This record gives sequence, C-alpha cells and structure tokens, in this order.
Amino acid sequence: MNAKQNNILEKRFPLWILAGGKGSRVGKSKGLIEINSKLWIVHLIDKYAELDGSSVFIGLGADSEEYYNAISWLPKPNHQGYYQDLIVHTLINEDWRNGQFSTLSMMSQEFNSSSPVWMLPVDCYLPNKELLVKLEKEKDLHSLVVIPTFEGRRGHPIIIDGSLRQTFQNYDVKNQASRLDYIIRSLNDNKVKLIEVSDPKVLTNLNYPHNWDILKSS
Repeated sequence: MNAKQNNILEKRFPLWILAGGKGSRVGKSKGLIEINSKLWIVHLIDKYAELDGSSVFIGLGADSEEYYNAISWLPKPNHQGYYQDLIVHTLINEDWRNGQFSTLSMMSQEFNSSSPVWMLPVDCYLPNKELLVKLEKEKDLHSLVVIPTFEGRRGHPIIIDGSLRQTFQNYDVKNQASRLDYIIRSLNDNKVKLIEVSDPKVLTNLNYPHNWDILKSS
C-alpha cells in the first residue's frame, strides 16, 4: 500500500451505502434518480469525498446491472476501484428481496474489519463535515452505535461498531424481526449514544415521489 492509500485510510470512517432495494415507491432504484443531471448515489459519494472521506462500500441488489450501465467507474464485485481519491468497493446482495437488513448482513460478512463505519441508506442525506466530525468524536470503546437526533428524533447516518456488525450474520434475514432498529433497541443504553444535532436533514427520508420532487426543485 502506497503513502497516498495510507493517507486515505486515515480520514473519515468508511461509508456504507445501502442501495439494494427496488425503489418500488418511486418507480426505480433510488440511487439512479437524477438530481441536476447527476445520479443521486454519485451525489452522495461526491459529498463524502468533499468531507475528507476514506472508502465507500456500496451494497447493491435489485437493478445492480443498471448501476453498472450508468456508472462507468463502478468496480465489479470482489474488486477495488478508485474515484475522487476514494477507495470504492461494490457488493451485490442476491437476497435483496428480504429487505434492507439483508444487504447490511451481507456487507458485514464481506467486510472483515473491526473499524467503525458510517451506515447510510441511499434515500438519506449526508450532513456537513462539522457534524460528521462531531459524531466520530463521540464514538468510544464502549459505544456500539452513535446516532444523530434532531428534536429527539433519530436520524442518519449512524456509526456502527465493528463488533456489533459481526453479529449481523447470525440473524435470519428472512425473519421480519431481523431489523437494525430492533437490534439497536435491544442494546443496553450505555452502548448507544444519541447525539442531538442542529441539522434537520438528518431526518430526511426520500421515500416517495414528492420527496424527490422537492429535492429536485431545491
């Protein structure tokens, strides 16, 4: 590994983008929606690069071939690529129909590292650098999860510790009770840090067509 790659790895925690769903509510995979002539997933990756990001892991599932057709630099599974000084990995969840947690579980099996990671569903925002740095500083040896809140409501992205991620592969992803929010709520309170922030965008969830229409017009 060269000096440049070492420098990359010393930046922000790795970013996991969960983009395995079909996007049935909006008619296409959400990462492939165009905002100002740029795919939304590329907006997120570009923003992470601007925030001194390190590496990105993209969890695809439905419409994975459409992502490859639309993004020329996207590395094939089990290969590593580079984009905007970021190390990029792409993983494909063949069981994407089992829901978002199945993508998270698959990625946890493939990413064999104890490093904390940022977990971001593709239909959410990345906040500013100041907020990310603040949340990363709150991550300590005792906390398994760090979650931003706005007016007491939980948002994204969240930080997940490596030791917690390693347990995800033990869950039956076909069981409807296998959900990240349920797992977090089962943890002792001293393992979960809720950090109140001033940015309401942490609550954004681009679930429906009107949410995207607002984003396009902003």
